[in-house]
Amino acid sequence: LDTQPALWRIYAPFLWAYNKLAGNNLRMQTLAEPFTIVSAGPLTPLFEEFPTGVELNNLREARERRALWQRPGFRQRFASDWQRPGMKTFHRDFSRIVIVQAPTSEWQGRSVAEVAAAAHRPPIEVFIDLLASADEDFVWVASSANNRRSIRHALMAQRYILPGFTDAGAHCRNLAYYDGAISLLRQAVQTGFLSPERAIARVTGEPAAWLNLDAGVVAPGRRADIVLLDPAALRTPRPEPLLVNDPALAGALRMVNREARPPVRAVFVNGQLVADGQPLAALGRNKAGRLLARRSPIRGLAAVRQRYRNRIDDLNFDHGLTDYWDIFVMKHRRWPNIWLHVLAVFIMYGSAALAAATLDYWWLLGIPLSNVLGQFGHARFEATHVDGRDALFSWRALLALTRLALLVVCGRYRGEIARVQSLVRR
Repeated sequence: LDTQPALWRIYAPFLWAYNKLAGNNLRMQTLAEPFTIVSAGPLTPLFEEFPTGVELNNLREARERRALWQRPGFRQRFASDWQRPGMKTFHRDFSRIVIVQAPTSEWQGRSVAEVAAAAHRPPIEVFIDLLASADEDFVWVASSANNRRSIRHALMAQRYILPGFTDAGAHCRNLAYYDGAISLLRQAVQTGFLSPERAIARVTGEPAAWLNLDAGVVAPGRRADIVLLDPAALRTPRPEPLLVNDPALAGALRMVNREARPPVRAVFVNGQLVADGQPLAALGRNKAGRLLARRSPIRGLAAVRQRYRNRIDDLNFDHGLTDYWDIFVMKHRRWPNIWLHVLAVFIMYGSAALAAATLDYWWLLGIPLSNVLGQFGHARFEATHVDGRDALFSWRALLALTRLALLVVCGRYRGEIARVQSLVRR
């Protein structure tokens, strides 16, 4: 939010602590684009956070709204609501509220603050006059969040935040960022803040795995819903959205995105539905997909927590393994990480032995050091899930680590990896 520019900094540490240390499974959502809203006079979601704005939004006819402006004290109440101090989601900065359409044509493209300064009047008075007299013929645009590109990219790359959230379908006259997933991929291609493969996984396989849906991954025997994208179009900036009379909505006004060459070239859902970026006649007429259901019902909080605790990583929840040792092996398959864990086991037992032999309990500091070494191995070489309780101490983790070290020393651990991989559900 522009009104709380530092708020975004708490999300990553909060989500990490809540999920990793407390053993929870929370995801947040973020927009893929700036939160830019085109408003038709008082008809705007931005007015929903203060009482007089809600009163205006609740009236269907312009004549009713004009009558409300004429009521004694309403203008003063609106100005008071607009200027009231405290936390807000919309900045209400007139220098950043730009006029798109107004009765005076030369005002178009200028901010309300500029128009007010030229007229030597307070901006709030100019704004109220435009709302009251022009109603929907006064079109203005403002952006109140997600405007800093580097921070937006940081949020979309954060493992516990799902990118692509959009409220455009509920406000089709005000918002036009329907294609949040395509926007994420477009920004990844143009800036490199994510690889294209990682960007695609962020809006397909990752949310599907978290929601336990049989979707989002292209593999033999899996659902084959395919979208074909044009890389050249993804490298092209998207044009500004347009306000059109949409025949699909009986001519009602709607914000749309129109590109000469859209990035989506074809869509296949039980047959082709889009070709050369244009919908085919079958779309909306022939039955294509089906309602996605959970891959397997998970009943009860204990079962939900167990599924989350036993995941291999944030994309691999439902692997079919039930034995802890098998799950442990799947989390330890990269040799740099494996050797660090073997070293950590030797440090752990060596520290305990030295402390017992010398009665110098400072040697016991090697035990937490061994834990840190193992955590570093995962962070640096193998980003698989480590349950918070196992990371601090659990008997099952201790026994598994000891078994890992013995098998590595005996040269048999590579065979264990092959055995367990053959058991994983594909």
